[in-house]
Amino acid sequence: EDGIRDYKVTGVQTCALPIYTALTGEAAVAALLSGGARVGVLTAGQEGEVVLPETPFYAESGGQVGDTGLLLGNGARFVVTDTVTPIHGLVVHKGHVEAGELEIGQAVRAEVDRGGRAGSRRNHTATHLLHAALRRVLGDHVMQKGSLVAPNRLRFDFSHFAAMTRDELRQVEDLVYEQVLADTHLDTRVLPIDAARAEGAIAFFGEKYGEMVRVVRVPGFSMEFCGGTHAGSTGEIGLFRIVSEQGISAGVRRIEAQTGLGALAHVREVASIAETAAAALKTRPSELVDTIGRTQDEIKALRKEIADSKRKSALSEVDDLVRTAREVNGVKVLVARTEQRSEEHTSELQSPCNLVCRLLLEKK
Repeated sequence: EDGIRDYKVTGVQTCALPIYTALTGEAAVAALLSGGARVGVLTAGQEGEVVLPETPFYAESGGQVGDTGLLLGNGARFVVTDTVTPIHGLVVHKGHVEAGELEIGQAVRAEVDRGGRAGSRRNHTATHLLHAALRRVLGDHVMQKGSLVAPNRLRFDFSHFAAMTRDELRQVEDLVYEQVLADTHLDTRVLPIDAARAEGAIAFFGEKYGEMVRVVRVPGFSMEFCGGTHAGSTGEIGLFRIVSEQGISAGVRRIEAQTGLGALAHVREVASIAETAAAALKTRPSELVDTIGRTQDEIKALRKEIADSKRKSALSEVDDLVRTAREVNGVKVLVARTEQRSEEHTSELQSPCNLVCRLLLEKK
């Protein structure tokens, strides 16, 4: 409550610049906060929050993380590490002063990190394609249950009753790739919410919508309510790769995926692991599965040979021990120290001591 009150007393309503196209903007600092309280200045090394009346920065919303970047002006350099909307109509730039100082009223140039924005755009569009592909492969019961869209990865939670098979995951990837290769241009419109629903647009889980909504459509494949940033066309996604699929709660699955250079790095990492394993086994990556299978069979056969050899050795040792037994008052007595056997071997032979006792009785 105190934090919300501090934001409210800034008295600022942030007007977003065209965040779907703009990456820079000019504005005067409207408010500064440090430790949740209003301050008049932020100095070098100090962490804080900056409020501008206008900003090109996208604030965290709908699963998409906030933009990062810089605020520059009069020798000041404020590094923006996150952008959020703590209360409706207010965008806050979180970060720290790297150089100089920021004061209320100071003119600054806001610069969004281009690489980060581009990554989020690719991953957000890929998330829509993934959702549509899952519904085609698994069925219309699939609905979003949560998501994360970041510059370097995407995470998508959805309703489904079982783990996906390898074939299903490949079908989903193939459908996404078909759209990527088609390089389809996205269609974005702002519609009355009832009209958007009538056209078949899907709403994202947990989002609140007003009377007018932004609808992002990949013609012929996907149409969803969405206020996030997106690629201009599906071809901008480049490479798409599902990294993992797992259950996170009853009836809810999670897919993590990467696009662009992140997906390429993942593919190279997997290829490197395969090449290293193949080199260790003196084979080619394409023959790795067969080679591992043969190696496992050989190991199994060797283990059996070793077990048989140990058993024969133990039986021979028992015979030697029996021959050293002496008779005391009509009773065969044997005193000897033997090696401790492995648990597996002891179980198989019922322990050397038991065998010796049995043999002594048999020879009596």
